[in-house]
Amino acid sequence: MPALRPLIRPDIVKKRRQKFIRHQSDRYVKIKRNWRKPRGIDNRVRRRFKGQILMPNIGYGSNKKTKHMLPSGFRKFLIHNIKELEVLMMSNKSYCAEIAHNVSSKNRKLIVERAAQLAIKETPEMSSQNFVYDIPAGIMEEFYRVMDTLVDVAWMRFGESLISAVYCVHFLTEPVDSGRCSNADLVST
Repeated sequence: MPALRPLIRPDIVKKRRQKFIRHQSDRYVKIKRNWRKPRGIDNRVRRRFKGQILMPNIGYGSNKKTKHMLPSGFRKFLIHNIKELEVLMMSNKSYCAEIAHNVSSKNRKLIVERAAQLAIKETPEMSSQNFVYDIPAGIMEEFYRVMDTLVDVAWMRFGESLISAVYCVHFLTEPVDSGRCSNADLVST
């Protein structure tokens, strides 16, 4: 399937890339960098003195045509189930699908397959996140052999003080059924 391109792809201009920081956040640790409007009667930032921190105002707003637009030229649309993909069917040249974080890997896989059928572009996170991959048995055997060697070397080097570390890598030495493994298995515990 050819790569999906947006209907129009204007240049995205950001008027300001730096975040607006809170007055005196560089001076005191207790004052966080998150922007808060100064309200003091003598405050030099509020009074807009020369050389002071700039305050956010309406002039820094993004162009309406390119607001919330990704560098690819698409806008994100959050998907929770397969039915919500149908909404994007007629707008697949201007919106791309992003799967919500709380969708299960089973439903995630179904959504990706349906998006391919409807020619709906996915965000990069959507296509490769939390799917089950087929790993050749030879690679898994090599992985387990290397892990056993590492545990043996660690035991000889540190002795009984390393028991907790051995428990930490224990999940890596457990056999995985039929050479199948998911991202969650490699990251868990």
